[in-house]
Amino acid sequence: KFQNFPPGHIYCNKGEKANTFQRWYKPSWAPEMKPGLPPPAERYQSDVLRHAFEKAVTRRMMSDVPWGVLLSGGLDSSLVASICARHIAR
Repeated sequence: KFQNFPPGHIYCNKGEKANTFQRWYKPSWAPEMKPGLPPPAERYQSDVLRHAFEKAVTRRMMSDVPWGVLLSGGLDSSLVASICARHIAR
């Protein structure tokens, strides 16, 4: 049997919650993540997506310790690195 592993969860294999996924990380600043929701009904808006993605990346750059970006060569990590570099240059 194959199942999706929901983000921010752990898999319990002992105790009363054995064989279930339990939420372990729920940041107060993030909306509720609900895997399996249907796609939105409204039309795709690239400017809205870009703004939301840039805001999400810059929000996670706020740190009191040094941070870095791992480049896998894929599109998503390249976009994250590009946004970070642009934000640092400001």
